[in-house]
Amino acid sequence: MDTTKEFLAMLKAFLHQQPWNPPADLDLPECYRLSKIHNLEPVLYHMVKPHWAFFCHRFAQTMAKLEKAYRAAVYYALTQQAQAGDVVTCFQKNAVDLALFKGYRIKDCYPVPELRTMGDLDLLIRRQDRESSHQLLLSLGYACVIGKGDVWVYRKGNTTLEVHTWIAENFPHNPFDYRAYFSDAISHTEEYQGYTCLENGYHLLFLIYHIAKHLNSTGAGIRLFLDIALFTNQLQGRLDWDGLWDTWREIGLDRAASAVFTLCNRWFGTHLQTLSTFPEETLQELESYIIAGGVFGFETHSAGDLYLRKGLVEKKSRSPFAFHMSLLKDYLFPSMEHMAAVFPPLEKHRYLLPVAYVKRWYLGIFRRRKNSVSILKSMVKGDAQRAEKEQKMLDDLGLHKE
Repeated sequence: MDTTKEFLAMLKAFLHQQPWNPPADLDLPECYRLSKIHNLEPVLYHMVKPHWAFFCHRFAQTMAKLEKAYRAAVYYALTQQAQAGDVVTCFQKNAVDLALFKGYRIKDCYPVPELRTMGDLDLLIRRQDRESSHQLLLSLGYACVIGKGDVWVYRKGNTTLEVHTWIAENFPHNPFDYRAYFSDAISHTEEYQGYTCLENGYHLLFLIYHIAKHLNSTGAGIRLFLDIALFTNQLQGRLDWDGLWDTWREIGLDRAASAVFTLCNRWFGTHLQTLSTFPEETLQELESYIIAGGVFGFETHSAGDLYLRKGLVEKKSRSPFAFHMSLLKDYLFPSMEHMAAVFPPLEKHRYLLPVAYVKRWYLGIFRRRKNSVSILKSMVKGDAQRAEKEQKMLDDLGLHKE
C-alpha cells in the first residue's frame, strides 16, 4: 500500500468534508510521521477519530501522540486568537494600521479553523509606524526578541508575532524585483471578520510568490498547497482569474502558479485553471521534493543545498577545487543585498560591509557553530546529482530567468 497516496487521499476528504475510509492495512505510524513533518497532525487526528477503536487496538501509542498534538493545537489556536484580538483592538484604538496575513487569514478556510497550526502570527505595518508598533506591543506585555531588519519578532507566553514592514524578498537567478513589487502591500487590504487582511486576489498572488520562494530555497511542504486549495475553494466566483494570470505573467510566476494548481488538482481534487503543462518527470521530482522535505524542506535540505545549486548554475569549466572554493567564497562573502537584509545600517552606509562580514563570521563561529559546520559539509559533500535534478525542476517552473 502507498502510504503517501493514502495520506493525500485523507487530506482530499478533509478539504471536501467527506468521510475518509482508511484501508485496514494502513501504516498509521508512517501517516503520523508525514503529518508531523508537514504540521498536519491535528488534521490527521480529526480524520482518524471516527475509526478510534480500530486504530487504538493496533496503534495505541501513535493514537496517543495524535490526540496530544490535537489538544495542543486547539489550545494554541484559542490562545493565538485571543492574543491577536487584543493586538488588533490596541492598534485600532491607537490608529496604527495593521494587517494580518498568511496563516491567520487562511485558518478560516479550513473546515475546522483550529486545525490550521501556526508557529507565529504574521502582521504587516507601515514602515513609518515601526516605533509606534513597538511601543504598543511592549505595552501589551510582549518582549521583542528580534528588533532589527524588515521583520521584528515579539513573544508573549506561547504566542509569537512576526511584525513585517516588507513581506517579500528577491530570488537568486531571477531579475524580477519582488521586494519592490510587494512593497506597498499595506495598501492592498480589506476588512474581514473584524480585522484587516490582504485583499483576496492580492493575497493569492502573494501566497503563490511565498510558495515559489520556499521552493527556490529549501522546500515548501504539503500544507502550503492545502492552504491554496482551501483558500481558492472558499473564494469560488470571487476572484478575477484573468487579472491574476496577467499579473503572474508580469512577475514571472505563471509557470510556478500552474505547477502549484496542477498539484492541488492532482492531490486534492480541485479544478483550478492551469496555463502551463509540465513533463511528468518534473512533476514527480516536484512531488518528491515537497513530500520528503516537510513543511519548509528542512527534513532533507539545508542552506548548504542553496549554495550547491547556485554553484551548479554558475559552474562552467572549473575544476572541483575551484568549484568548491567558489561556493566557500559565496558563503563567507554574501552579496550586499543579502547582508543589508541582516545588517540594516548597510542600507545607508555601504562602507560598513567589512564590519558586517566580521559580525557574520563571529556569529557563525561562536553562536551558530553547529549550523555553520552543517552548511559547509553540505556544500562540500552534498548530493550534486540531486541538486542538478532540482535545479532543472526549478528551471521548468520558471523560477530562474538568467
